[in-house]
Parts: sequence; structure tokens; C-alpha cells
Amino acid sequence: MTRLARLPAVALAVATLALLVTHPTAARAAVCSRGNVPAASLLIPYFEVDLADPGGKTTLFAFASVAPTPTMTRVHLWSDWGIPVYAFNVLLAPEAVQTINLRDVVGQLLVPGLVHADPEHFPACFAPTVPFLGPTVEQVQARLTGKPEPSGFCYSRPRGETTLAVGFVTIDVVRDCDLATPLDSTYRLVALDDNVLWGDVFYVAPDDDSAQGIPAVAVRTDPEVATDRGFYDPGPDLGRLPLDETWRTRFLSGGALDTSTEVVVFQPAFHAEPELCEDSQAYGDAVRVRWGPEPGPLGPRSDILEVAAATRKLSLAELTPDPLPVAGSLELEAWHVPCCSKCSCVPEDLPFRVPSLIWAIHRAAGRFSVGVEATPIAGSCSAAP
Repeated sequence: MTRLARLPAVALAVATLALLVTHPTAARAAVCSRGNVPAASLLIPYFEVDLADPGGKTTLFAFASVAPTPTMTRVHLWSDWGIPVYAFNVLLAPEAVQTINLRDVVGQLLVPGLVHADPEHFPACFAPTVPFLGPTVEQVQARLTGKPEPSGFCYSRPRGETTLAVGFVTIDVVRDCDLATPLDSTYRLVALDDNVLWGDVFYVAPDDDSAQGIPAVAVRTDPEVATDRGFYDPGPDLGRLPLDETWRTRFLSGGALDTSTEVVVFQPAFHAEPELCEDSQAYGDAVRVRWGPEPGPLGPRSDILEVAAATRKLSLAELTPDPLPVAGSLELEAWHVPCCSKCSCVPEDLPFRVPSLIWAIHRAAGRFSVGVEATPIAGSCSAAP
């Protein structure tokens, strides 16, 4: 974690003004419509798969539909830079649950076949036996481990010789099989706004004999809520509500049970195309932190901290260098620092707060491990007039 230079008072005033001008709804600080309820899209904000160890770390997620009729879904795997890497369709039968081990997808491109496909209702859906002219398994793995393409393009943050594939997953309700991504203008003709999906995710780590589970994030459509941006911004407006902007959660650190807390920070910075590796941007990679002991008030906000960990899963030591009590509360905001990695910031490139999602993973050595979604306290939504 790198602490960015403290902005002078004048720059902070300009930054605040720019934030209000470019994101006018931020001043309302209203929490968006959220909760563990059926949604038009689901978000798995972080996944990891150890490609070097068939029995190593992996991520499993399951999803289903509450609709009384078959539901077609589109699953997208995204790199940690928010670039679409791989996609496939899954048809959910009524009341049926579909479980996917991302080791099968990232490791072998094995995906569920459209065994329930109905040509009458989903005429554009391809049969499972028809070859899909998409990226190869080698390309998918390179794009999720930070390796450059032979052409010199990058899909994710360079991470050396790692074998840990990381990214995030979205699942949308769609009307038919289609090769468009949520960033294509034609995707609004594909995506439906039916709030019918529910699901969960498990992170399995055999090396320390642990697993964390948590509901998948519900990304709903709601005509009663107004916002200046959608979840897939800058893609077409699909009516999906954005995530919130300020979060609070508990933390655990040390003590008799040897507890610890990791924090998953997700920022939906979507980008349609890869970039030349030498010109790559440091997308959406900063946070501000407040914390306080239990019981007790929160302290002052930190400077904007650059997130150096490409996995987006951070320890407490990476979030704050201060010694922490055994338990307390933590407040986090995600910020975007629009500076390229090889140049200096110019005055127009001011940091600004962005929608985000915060998960906390609490552990007690040899006793328990549990994942908890943080509580949103401010967002960018308001009641529609």
C-alpha cells in the first residue's frame, strides 16, 4: 500500500468541487437499493484459482432463478482491470441450482452445456457441440494472471510469474444467447431487467483447510431509485443500480484466538479493450480508511492510499500501518486515481470517489473463518421523482 502525497488545501477544494460537478448525486449520499434479494444481475466481486495446483485454491459459485419458467443467463469473467475475458450462457431450469467451479472454466474452459435449451424461446442459442471461436485456454489464463499477450497487450495488472488467476464474475438475465458484452451498445437489447437471480460464492483454500462463503451480490433494477450512473458504467444504461460508496465493517486482530481480518475491495472500473502493456493505466486502485477501537468512535480519515495488491484482497496491515486493538470498526471508501503508471498526475487528474463493494473475511487460527459483506452507509442513489 502506497500513501499518495497529501493534497494541499487549495487542491482539496478543487477536488471537492470537481467531485460535485462530475458526480452530482454524490452529495446526496443516499444508500442504493440493496440486500440479499433476487436481482437482475449477480456479482462475484473476487475470484482466485491456483493454476499450478489441481488441489489448490479455487472459487465456486452457485446461482438459480426464482422465475417459474426457464431463465437464460450470461456469465462473464472479467480481469482485475475490468476487461471482459471469457463468457458463456447458462440456462436455468425452474427451481434448479447451477454450481460452477472456476477451476473448470479457467483451467479447461469447461462450462455447463445448454441442456435445457428451447429453440422456440431461445432461437439464437448454440448447441453445446458447436465450437466457440473465442479465446484459447492459454489466452484466458494469461489474461487473468497478468501476463502480456504476444501482441504486447495487457488485460490485467502485471504480477510477475504468479500462477494465481484472479478477477471477478457477473451473471445477467438475458433474453437469448449473444456474444455482446455489457460494455457493447447492443447489450441493452440482450439484457433483461427481471429481478429473479440469487446465488452464493465459496472460496476454498485447501492449503490452510479453510473456506469462506457469502451470498452473491445482488445488482438489482429498481424504477423507484434514480442515479446518474449504472452498475456497468460506462457501458449502456441497463437499469442496474450502482454499488454504494462508503462502507463499515468490524475487524479482528490478534488476541487469545489469534484472529485476523482480510478485506476484499471491489471497484467496478469497466474497460472494453486491453491496452498496450507499456501504456497501461493503474485503474481504480485507491482507498481511504477510518478505524476505531471497540467500543469507541472512528478516527480521522487517512490520506488516499494506493492499492498495490493486484488481488484486491488486503490485510489490515496493508490498509493501515497503525497498531490495532483486538477488535474495532473500519470504514472504507474506494477512490480512483486517474494517472498512468509511467507519468506524473496533471491538475485535471484529481482523485474522486467511486462505487465499490467491501467484504471482510474474519479468521481465528484453527477455529473458524467467515466472510461478511460490509454495511453501506453512503451511495449515489435517490428516490425517483
